[in-house]
Amino acid sequence: MISLENYGVEGPLGRGAFGRVCRVRRKTDGAAFACKSVVYAGMSQAHKKQLVAEVNIMRELNQKHIVRYVDRSIDRSTGTLHIIMELCSGGDLASLLASCRRKRQSLPEFRVLRLAGEAATALRDCHGGHLGGVILHRDLKPANILFDEFGSCKLADFGLAKELSSDDLAKTNLGTPLYMAPELVKRKPYGPPADMWSLGCILHEAATLEPPFDARDQESLSAAITAGVRNKPISKSYSADFRSLVDDLLRLRPQDRATAARLLRRPSLAPWSDAAEPATNEQHPKSSQQHARKDPTPDRAKLLDEREKKLDDREKKLDAREKDLDARQRDLILREARLRPSKRRPQDELPLKDLNDMKKLKPAW
Repeated sequence: MISLENYGVEGPLGRGAFGRVCRVRRKTDGAAFACKSVVYAGMSQAHKKQLVAEVNIMRELNQKHIVRYVDRSIDRSTGTLHIIMELCSGGDLASLLASCRRKRQSLPEFRVLRLAGEAATALRDCHGGHLGGVILHRDLKPANILFDEFGSCKLADFGLAKELSSDDLAKTNLGTPLYMAPELVKRKPYGPPADMWSLGCILHEAATLEPPFDARDQESLSAAITAGVRNKPISKSYSADFRSLVDDLLRLRPQDRATAARLLRRPSLAPWSDAAEPATNEQHPKSSQQHARKDPTPDRAKLLDEREKKLDDREKKLDAREKDLDARQRDLILREARLRPSKRRPQDELPLKDLNDMKKLKPAW
């Protein structure tokens, strides 16, 4: 355990489930971190247990797509726990989607696929029976997906996470309503499939800029979720493979939903998913050696090049189709003008130059 005196506070970053988050810098070497401060004085015993569980879970999970735990500090004079964590300087998904909404521009498919692959890799390790138990995040949402300086995603805020035995099910109704699985809405026991549903909601929102399930009140929202009625379909500008990926995550029955491991077997996620299941604890070097694998960078680069070429080809086809539609529209207007009686006033005419100025919205990718 460390003392917060070793760190200088630089400014606020946001708020989590149970506390505020600030940017801090270590005085000894100048390294920057995030510090989550939680006032435990006056907390109920249940909340204190949840706080201890969050720290323990973060210490256990050593995974590159989960925000890394560094250390903790307890200030008994103020009853505050400070959790020092990896700093993710790339912001969060909620802010990114808000920016996309302002620009009216969806995320390109390869960006959403990268998000899917990296998040599924983290969930695979959470759900995979780590240390004899299954870890449920229970509050996956865009605000809890952070990005590092390279754009790689990190799951954050395990304040509502719970560790179960491998064959157990959780029963506490927690989470954010918009991303809550049908079994939670119905107050039924739940497990890892509930996290996968939340991931499906996030991917749908990343593609459409709207949550798949939304309503004016909780009752209507619950009805939409349990019926599986989405507000808006994913545009066909996204591939059929991507749309089926989201469908596999938003199955109403938990047993029908794709697991994280099954999701990662999709070829479309290969560039951003780990082929092997790495160890999640540095104290088990033998386990890490068992999962050793060759560097996949050349294969990933090849797949990325192929995907970019396909996207370029698709954009060229869309441009050609747009030109063809423009030409047809111009022919129809000219034909209609010739067939109509010539009793129109000059100001009623649509100048042909205006037709040339007409622009169509193009996809953002």
